[in-house]
Amino acid sequence: MSGDYIKKIALIGNPNSGKSSLFNHLTGLNQKVGNFPGVTVEKKTGICQLESRQKLMIIDLPGTYSIYPRSLDERVVFETLIDPHNDEFPDLAIMIIDASNIKRNLLLFTQITDLGIPVILVLNMLDVATNRGQRVSPTKIARFFSVPTISLNARTGQGIELLKKAIAEHKMTKAASVYQTQTHERELEQEIMERFGLDRAYMAHLMLIQHVNFPGLDLKEIDIIKELIRKHKFNPELSQSKEIIARYKVIEKVIEDAVVYNLQKTATSPSGSIGSSHINS
Repeated sequence: MSGDYIKKIALIGNPNSGKSSLFNHLTGLNQKVGNFPGVTVEKKTGICQLESRQKLMIIDLPGTYSIYPRSLDERVVFETLIDPHNDEFPDLAIMIIDASNIKRNLLLFTQITDLGIPVILVLNMLDVATNRGQRVSPTKIARFFSVPTISLNARTGQGIELLKKAIAEHKMTKAASVYQTQTHERELEQEIMERFGLDRAYMAHLMLIQHVNFPGLDLKEIDIIKELIRKHKFNPELSQSKEIIARYKVIEKVIEDAVVYNLQKTATSPSGSIGSSHINS
């Protein structure tokens, strides 16, 4: 790695997860605001310097609930994360989730891991979860997904230094896949992977469902995909629906193990303390 190389770190999360606050703590005054190329969606970037003096380019991606885009903001996220040739394609993703609404937030996280992007999971708003009578165990979540997991308070900045340490120590290894496609779809996905040089089945899955708007595909390639869809009698809408259902089944297993509800409301929670690191990579 050359000395002037700057790692690109993407901040990803649902709207109102604390992503923008985390961006401000990481970058301070070293920020720049513009637009993503070709669209009016706001683009915020900034520089973060680690103790080693290594500089990081922090990219605050628009908030999104799923990798499947339903708005222009979400399309920017989709196109950034599935295209290695995109200028904003990250070396590492920081996935920040609202710990008080963990089920909905973990859906996007499981999709990010399946893209094969190295990832750190950040649990924010543990204090809010505690005040609602919930006890969240970052350690159990880290163990389940085998990814570095940091608990912090994005509002106050508590835990930021632990996050920087986790970034510096990350080996940039890809996270394990969470979702396994239906058996009858795997032959089709394998054919897509071979034709387009993909190394992850989930990328092939997304290409089949989003082929019309998939970055980098020309009309001839789109026609090839459409023909394969007809040949294998693949139903994109049904496949997407089955994927979401399957992911929530996994998430429910995580919640069953790592989250306790309806506790007497207290000010602190030993297993959900703010500013702690749970490295399991």
